[in-house]
Amino acid sequence: MSYAEQALYRLKYAGNRRRRKNYHEWRLERLTGLEYRPLTPNEIRLQTQHIHPVACSLDTLFENFLKLPVARQKRAQDYSERCDRWKIDWAWHKQNYRREAILHGITQTEYAQRYRIPHRRAWNALHKAGGASLRALFWVYHRRQFQREKVENGLSVGEYIVKYQLTQKSAARQLSRRPMSAEWGQYFDIYYQSWWPEGYSVSDFAKAAGLKETTARQHLYDFPEGIIDPMLLKPFL
Repeated sequence: MSYAEQALYRLKYAGNRRRRKNYHEWRLERLTGLEYRPLTPNEIRLQTQHIHPVACSLDTLFENFLKLPVARQKRAQDYSERCDRWKIDWAWHKQNYRREAILHGITQTEYAQRYRIPHRRAWNALHKAGGASLRALFWVYHRRQFQREKVENGLSVGEYIVKYQLTQKSAARQLSRRPMSAEWGQYFDIYYQSWWPEGYSVSDFAKAAGLKETTARQHLYDFPEGIIDPMLLKPFL
């Protein structure tokens, strides 16, 4: 701390009998031009904006997951001087990732690249928000939407793909996909009612049931617990 900085620091807080900010706080304020302050009650609520109770209907699930994330105002302490960058607002990114994954089918890698987030940290954080399993929600959302618009407006598969700008090569096949067979419906129930709650993966179940893992993964997904009720998705998988 130079003599000039010491002088500025003393001058700023001269005569101020309230809690004086320490040098680290004061320095961050100078670096960022922002105030070093605690979170407001509303900002505290925004830290959990990505947390929703497990939905009991698809309408509620998509309503929660498709909410626009709200960014909170930056504070001086949101800047990491050691890393020379702003700290990542993971609550915002978790909610935003869900929204983009469901609407546009973005992957975790693509999301990390788009928002310039370190890949390893992005994978760990976004996995807890649903991760790669949100790919299933992407097709559930669009199959469900397509079926509605087909009945209401007579929309064809091709017209729907153009309207919603689906660029996936498998879009036509995925939208036209029939509901799972009765046999796979039984496997689905067994896995999600008995194996999944115990923490077993799709791979574990496929090996025990003598199923090809690649085939099993067309119907079963490693959803994180406490986020999605898989039974809601069954009619559209």
